[in-house]
Amino acid sequence: MTLSWHKVNRVILLILFCGIGQYSFAQQPNFLPSTANDLLGDLTASKIFESSFGYLWIGTDQGLYRFDGLEYKAYDLPKDSSFASIAVSTLYETEKAEIWVAFANGQIFSPTFSGDLQPITLTGLSGLYSPIRSIVEYKDQIWLATYGQGLYVLTPDSTYNFTVEDGLSGNDLYQMSLDSTGLAYLATDRGVNTLQLTETGAIIQKITLAEGLPANVIRTMESDGQDGFFIGTYDNGVYYWDPNSNQEQVLIEDWDYGVINSLSVFPEREIWIGTERKGLIQYDLRTKTYQVFSEIDGLSIGRILDLHKDQEGNLWILSNALNILKTNRRFDFIPVISPEVKEIQALLTDVNDQLWLGTQTGVFQLKSENGQFKYERKFPEIQANILSLYQDPRGNLWIGTFGEGIYIYSPSDEKIRHLTTEDGLVDGSVLSIDGNQEHIWVGTLAGVTEFHLGADIITSEMIPYHRFEQEPQLNATFIYKVFVDSKNRVWLGTDSEGINLIEEDQVSYFKGTDSIAFNTVYSITEDLDGNIWFTSANNGLIKFDGETFLSFGIEDGLRNLNINSLTTDPKGNILLVHTGGIDLFDPNSEAVIYYDENIGLGKLEPNLNVFSQAPNGDIWLSGQEQTLKYIAPSEAFRVSPQTTLDEINVNGSTIDFTQKNRFSYYKNTFLFNFKGIWLTAPDALQYRYKLEGLDDDWVYTRDQEVNYVNLNPGNYTFTIGTTANNYFAPETSQSYSFTIRPPFWQQAWFILSTIVFIVWITYLSLRTRERRLMKESNLRREKIESQFEALKSQINPHFLFNSFNTLVAIIEESPDMAVSYVERLSDFYRSILQYRDKTVIPLEEELSMVQNYYYLLQERFGDNLKLNIQTKETEAYVPPLCIQMLVENAIKHNIVSTRKPLQITINQDDRGKLVVSNTMQPKRKKPQSTSFGLSSIIARYALLSDKRVQVKKNNQEFSVSLPLIKSRYTSKLIDTDMIS
Repeated sequence: MTLSWHKVNRVILLILFCGIGQYSFAQQPNFLPSTANDLLGDLTASKIFESSFGYLWIGTDQGLYRFDGLEYKAYDLPKDSSFASIAVSTLYETEKAEIWVAFANGQIFSPTFSGDLQPITLTGLSGLYSPIRSIVEYKDQIWLATYGQGLYVLTPDSTYNFTVEDGLSGNDLYQMSLDSTGLAYLATDRGVNTLQLTETGAIIQKITLAEGLPANVIRTMESDGQDGFFIGTYDNGVYYWDPNSNQEQVLIEDWDYGVINSLSVFPEREIWIGTERKGLIQYDLRTKTYQVFSEIDGLSIGRILDLHKDQEGNLWILSNALNILKTNRRFDFIPVISPEVKEIQALLTDVNDQLWLGTQTGVFQLKSENGQFKYERKFPEIQANILSLYQDPRGNLWIGTFGEGIYIYSPSDEKIRHLTTEDGLVDGSVLSIDGNQEHIWVGTLAGVTEFHLGADIITSEMIPYHRFEQEPQLNATFIYKVFVDSKNRVWLGTDSEGINLIEEDQVSYFKGTDSIAFNTVYSITEDLDGNIWFTSANNGLIKFDGETFLSFGIEDGLRNLNINSLTTDPKGNILLVHTGGIDLFDPNSEAVIYYDENIGLGKLEPNLNVFSQAPNGDIWLSGQEQTLKYIAPSEAFRVSPQTTLDEINVNGSTIDFTQKNRFSYYKNTFLFNFKGIWLTAPDALQYRYKLEGLDDDWVYTRDQEVNYVNLNPGNYTFTIGTTANNYFAPETSQSYSFTIRPPFWQQAWFILSTIVFIVWITYLSLRTRERRLMKESNLRREKIESQFEALKSQINPHFLFNSFNTLVAIIEESPDMAVSYVERLSDFYRSILQYRDKTVIPLEEELSMVQNYYYLLQERFGDNLKLNIQTKETEAYVPPLCIQMLVENAIKHNIVSTRKPLQITINQDDRGKLVVSNTMQPKRKKPQSTSFGLSSIIARYALLSDKRVQVKKNNQEFSVSLPLIKSRYTSKLIDTDMIS
C-alpha cells in the first residue's frame, strides 16, 4: 500500500519526543524540603501529628506549631505558666476533635481559637510529672502512657495507675496501642506488655525475650493495618510480630543501623524506619529488600526524630539535620536517564518485573545491581526505531518498529523472529500491540493484523493471521492504539475516524454524537466497571458505557485537553499523562488530583502510550527527563483538599464559632479566616465563598480571608470551598450559619408590645371620645325631643281648628251634610289620635289617612275637588299628618268650584321624593292663616333628617317635595339612611 507523506510526517513528529539522558541512580522517592523549615530556625521538631482537619501539628523543644502546608501558627502557653521545659512529648486528637499537647513535665494543654494554650484538667489525675508518650481514648476512658510513672487509666468512677508493682515490666513506656476490644499493647524497655482492664481488675501479660521477642527495649510499635505489629527496637532492628500466634519475623538480618526512633507503615507495600544515627531506611514488603538513605542531595540526614504518613499519601520526615522533608509515596523516580538511552517511545514490564524500554536506537532493559539501576542494551542486532512493546501469554516479547515490522523474542531459548508484510503485517510501522490468550492484534499505519498464537510462534513456518485494512473492513487505517478489553473486544484508536470496535470479526465505528464529536483517538483504557475511556485531540477525556458518550474537560477538573496516554491502576483510578504532568482521575467520584513539580516531577513531555503496568500493579511511565513508577496505594487516601474555617472575628474579637452563632445587631462586622489543606500541593489551592443572605453568587479568590462590614440583621450562611484543580466539589466546602438579631425596637416582642400598647391607648381614647359624644348626643337628643314634642303638641289644636272652620262652612251651606261630616270627622280624628305620639309613620298609613280625609272633603266639595295619588315606594316613612296638612292647605288657599275644580296630585319623582302639588287658583280674599302647617312640616323634617323640604311656586302650580325616610328611626336622634 502507499502511505501519504503528510501522515508519515505526522507520525514522525509524534514519536520524535527527545529524552534527556540520565546517569544510573537507584530508584528512589523524591524528597522535597517543606516550607515549614522556615519556622524552625534553631528549634528542634520532635513530634509531628495530623488532625482530622488536615493540619500538621509540630511539637518542638520550644512549644507547639500548627502547619497548613504553607504557613505556621505558634501557640503560646499562658503567661502565668512556669515550665521548666516546654518540650512537647506527644500530641493527640480527642473524639471531639480537640487537640491535646502533652509537655515533658506531664501537663496537658489544648490550643484555643485565639492562639493560646489552655490547660486540660483531668478529673482524678494528680501528681503526674513524667513525660506522656501516648494518649488514647477508649469508650469513656482515657489512657495515658508515661515515661517514668507507668500507665494511667482514667474512668468515670476511678483513676488507676499501673506500675511495676502491679505487674508491668517497667515504668518507662515508649508507646501504647489499643485494639477494638480495649486490649492495650505497651512498648517498654523490657519487652511488650499487654493489659486488659476488667471489672475485677487488670490482666497484665509480659512478652519478653523468654516469649520469643528478639529484643528487650521496644521503642516503637505500628499496626500493619490488621492484627499484627511492626516493632522497632533499641538495637535489634525491626521485626513483625503477630500477637495471635506470638510469632515474630525479622525484617532486616544483621541489623547495624542503631536505635529506631520511629516507624511509618504503608500496608502491603513498604515500611519506613527512622533511626537515631544512621538515617532513613525504606523497606519493601513485597520484594523483602531495603534501601538506606543516609544523605539526601549530598546532605547528611542526621537523626530521624519522627515519621508521619498523612491523609494524602505523603510521608513526612523530621530530621535534626534537614528539618522537615516530605515525599509523595505514590511515585518513585529514576531521575536521570543514561546518555545512550534516547527517545523513549515504548515501555514494558515483563512477568519477571523487568523494565524494557524502546528507543529510537533499539531496546534497553533496566537492571538493578546492589540497589543501583543501569540501562543495558538488548538485541544489538536490532538497530531499529522502536515504537511499541508487548509480552504475550507465552512470555514472548513483541517489538514493534518504525518501518521494519515486528521482532519476536523468546526469553526461554533467546531466539528472535522477524515479521514483515510478507508474514501478514498490513504495514511495517507498528504503533501499538495488544492481545489475549489466543490472539495478538497489531496496529500499524495502514490497518490492523490479527495473529493467532500457536504452540511455537518462533519456529513455526507461518503464523495464521487476518488483516483488517481499508474499507469496507476499516474506515480508517492509521491506528494509534490497539486495546483488548476484559470481554476480548478489540478497540482501535484511529487517526481521523474516531474509535473502531472489532467484535467477532465485525467492525463498528464510533465518532461520537452531535454534542460530543471526536476524530483522532490516541489512547484507550477500561475501568473496573467495564466502561471504555479514551482520549481524543482537544477533547479531553471521553467515557463510553456501550450506549452513551460522556466527556470530561477543564470545567470538570482536567487541566489539559490534549492527553497523550491513559491507563487504569489496580484501584480503578485512571492515570492521565500529558505535557503538564500526571492527573489521577477517580471514575466514581470524578475527583482529579494533579501531580507535577509538587512531587518532584520534572518536564515530562511524554510520548504516546509510553506506560506499562507491572504484574504487581505498579505502573511505569516515561517522559523527556524522567522514568517514574506509580504505585497504587492499598489505603484509601484523601483525593481532594480539606476545607476548614480557621477563625471568625466579630467586631475585632475572635469567637468560638463552634458554640456561638447568634449576635446582637451592633455586632455585625465579620472577618472569616479559612484554610484549604492540601499538603501535596498547598500553593495550588483556590477558594470560592458565598454569604447566603447577602451574596447572589460565588466569589473566587486565592486569599484566605474575607471581611463583611455592617451586616443588616437577618439569617446568614457563610460557605467556603477549596479546590486544587479548578473543580469545586460539594464535599470540599464548609459552612457556618449565624443570626444577627435586630435591635430591640425591631424585634417581634417589642413590635407586638408596641402594637398592643397603641391599640390599648387607641381603645381608651375611643372609649373616652365615645362616652363624650354619647353624652353630647344624649343632651342634643333630649333638646330635639323636647322641641319635637312641642311641635307635635301644636298639631292637634291646629287640625281641630281647621276642621271646625270647615264644619262651620258646611253648616252654613248644607246643615244636613254637617251631621254626616261630624260623624266622619269623629272617626278621622280617632285615627289622628292613634299617630299623635309617633315620630314617623309608614307612608302607606299616611296615604290611607289622606284618602279618608279626601272622603270627608268630598262631602263638602263633591267633584269639584280631585285627588290623584301615584307612588312607587312602599317601604318608606313620613312624619304623621304632613301630607294631610298639605292637602288641607291646598283647599284652604285655593278656589274649589264647579268652574274651577281644584286638582291635587301626590306622586314620586325620579329622585325618589314625594311631591304634593296643586293647581294655582288662589282665593280673591285670602283666608286668615297661622302659617303653622307648612312651617311645622319644614321644622319636623329639619329635626328628623339632613334632607330639606323643597317648596316651589309659580302661576300654574304650587308643589312641596318631601324626602322619604327609609328607616322608622329618625336620622338625628338615631343614625338613619335617607333616600334622596
